[in-house]
Amino acid sequence: MLAVADVSVVIPCFNSESTVIRAIESVAFQTCLPAELIVIDDASSDGTVEVVKNFIRSYEGQMAVVLKMCLKNSGPSITRNIGWDMARHSYVAFLDSDDEWRSDKIEIQYRWMASNHQCVLSGHKCLYPGASRADNDDMCFKKVDPWRILVSNPFPTPSVMIKRDVSFRFDTRLKRLEDQLLWAEISLSGHGCYFSPVPMTFVHKKAYGAGGLSASLIKMEIGELMMYKILYEKKYISFFQFLFFEIFSIMKFARRLFTTCFDRCLSLDK
Repeated sequence: MLAVADVSVVIPCFNSESTVIRAIESVAFQTCLPAELIVIDDASSDGTVEVVKNFIRSYEGQMAVVLKMCLKNSGPSITRNIGWDMARHSYVAFLDSDDEWRSDKIEIQYRWMASNHQCVLSGHKCLYPGASRADNDDMCFKKVDPWRILVSNPFPTPSVMIKRDVSFRFDTRLKRLEDQLLWAEISLSGHGCYFSPVPMTFVHKKAYGAGGLSASLIKMEIGELMMYKILYEKKYISFFQFLFFEIFSIMKFARRLFTTCFDRCLSLDK
C-alpha cells in the first residue's frame, strides 16, 4: 500500500479539457500520494468539469479528490488562493492544469521539508518543451537568498510546496509575476526558501508565452515593475532598492526585446 503524505495539491484550471487529466494522473500515480487533490475550475466553458468529474467517479485510490467550481472567471491568483484556503493538510503543492509531475516528486519534496522544519517553501527545476527528461541523483535543497528571488523567479509555481499555515497569499492585483511577488514576500519576511536543481516537473508551455512574442514580454515587464512597486509600498525594500530594481528590470527587458526582435528578423530572412 502506498504511503500518504500530509500534502494538499491544488490544480487551478480553465478550459483545460485536453490537458487536465494528464496533470491529475501525474498526481494520482505518485510513489507517495498526497492526502488530497483540490481542483478549482475557473468557470470553464468547455468540457473541463466533466473530465474532472469522470476521473472522480472512476478513481479508487487513497487520495481524496475535491472539485470546486467557480461561478465566474477570476484568474489563477484567486483560484490558487481558494484552493489554498480549502486545504486541510500541513503542506500545499501547486500544479498547473497543462503540466505534470515526475512520479517521485511528492515523496522527495515532502520528506525533505518534513525533516527540515526551517523550510517554509521549496521548489525545484522544471523542464520546458524540447528539454531532455534525464534524471538527476543530486537531491540536495539549498537555501535561496531573498535578493536572488528579486532578480528572477527561481521557483516556477508547479514546482512549489509550501507550509499551509503561512499567512501570505497570491496578490490578486497582479496578472503576471504574482508568484514571484509571493515568494519574495515570504523570503524577505525571514522565512526559509529552498531550491533543488533536480527537475521534477515537466512544463508544457514556454516561459514567456508562445515563441517569446513581444506582447507577452511587455506584459511580463509591466508585471515585474508593479511587483517591485508593491514590495516598496509594503516596506520590504527601500526606496533606493526599489529604484535599482526598476532600472535593472528595464535594462533587462530592453535586452530581451532586442534579442527577440533580432531573432525574428533572422528567421524571416531565411
